[in-house]
Amino acid sequence: MFNFIESSKLLTITHLALFLTISAFALPEEVSAKSKEDNSNANEGLPVRRVSGGTRGPCFQAQTPDTTSRICLPLIALMPEGPVLTSTQTPTLLFYIPTISNPQKVQVEFVLRDHQDQLVYETTFPVSGQGGIVSFKIPTTESFKGLESNQYYHWYLSIIYDPLKRDQDQLVEGWLSYRPLEPAIASQLAQATPLEKVQLYQKHNLWHEAFYTLAQLKQNHPEDGVISEKWRELLESITLDMIASEPLLKSTTFPFYSLTYNSSPLMSSPQFYSALKF
Repeated sequence: MFNFIESSKLLTITHLALFLTISAFALPEEVSAKSKEDNSNANEGLPVRRVSGGTRGPCFQAQTPDTTSRICLPLIALMPEGPVLTSTQTPTLLFYIPTISNPQKVQVEFVLRDHQDQLVYETTFPVSGQGGIVSFKIPTTESFKGLESNQYYHWYLSIIYDPLKRDQDQLVEGWLSYRPLEPAIASQLAQATPLEKVQLYQKHNLWHEAFYTLAQLKQNHPEDGVISEKWRELLESITLDMIASEPLLKSTTFPFYSLTYNSSPLMSSPQFYSALKF
């Protein structure tokens, strides 16, 4: 009798655990007020690495009157731990790229895969060597028209120091899921000030939109103390305040370039690349 009761309890607990596991992945189709909670329940098991394991290759301190030593930061993705929702099919991601002393020998690689681990998009970029925060907008191509709703996409960003020794790469990775905005949230955003939009994006786990919007404000108003403090607070909220004082690289010094699609066979040549802007 004891064994039967214990077996029944075990079966009931097993069914309950299975139900909760299935329910955790039942995310709504649209971003709602519960999006942060829903997303946090569904992100278990999805690998995320927002800070690279360490610096690779040499880095140097910019020549300034201040001779104090500076910590050489690794590659960093500006996002929280776990998958991130986005309200756009072609989101813009922000990264801190460390200072690199031999940029002519280094490339950056971006890879995007769908939930079935099928390659969606990949490209490589040169680097300028200057350390700072850059933005990268996921482009559309003939075969990729943007993120599909209610699907997870796995992205990787690598700094390749030696293509024959990929174990020396700096690597960050994360997950994206596109959710159309609920009408109520879209209405709030339409009536909000830029800083209010940042708060709304953050509230609904739309971190890429939050960081990109605030980065634009910071770059357009570099002397605005309120915006600078909001930038520091946003980074501090996800424990990335170590890069709060790092520069937002302008278009003339961006180490990243955005591919402007062209059907010509010359599309890979330099004239088809335009500098990214915040």
